[in-house]
Amino acid sequence: MDRFVVDTCSFIEMDFFNKKIFKSLWENIYAMCDDGTLFSVREVFEELGKGDDNIQEEWGQKDYVFRELFDEEQEALGYLERFEAFQRHGANSSTGLWADPHLIAYTITKNAIVITEENLNNNPERKIPFVCNELGIGCMNFNDFMEYQEWQW
Repeated sequence: MDRFVVDTCSFIEMDFFNKKIFKSLWENIYAMCDDGTLFSVREVFEELGKGDDNIQEEWGQKDYVFRELFDEEQEALGYLERFEAFQRHGANSSTGLWADPHLIAYTITKNAIVITEENLNNNPERKIPFVCNELGIGCMNFNDFMEYQEWQW
């Protein structure tokens, strides 16, 4: 069974799908959250709180989706800090929050696929897809994820 780790920008992308109109989509998303196959990291939850929308408040009702880093993930995070591709990935953002290394560490330890809206158009070496490619980690955007799941409505 595949597992998916969701980046901040993909939670924002999901929010564009109205919960009343795309009810089956949200049932699928919440079911995957409930069974632990779709999740994220605590740092993504914190990043969601920096926006002007209410996404963090909505997802706060399912706060179990946002996981803390434990020993295994901390070890992977340490590995990433020494890895050349990770060093090219950049430094902390101006907000003081930077979920990317935590997201990638969880992806490594859980053998998961990253869901992100980042692309390689500008500064490709500083993007999650670049680092995922360097590490051999699966990476897709939310639309590709829905297609991968073969969701239809």
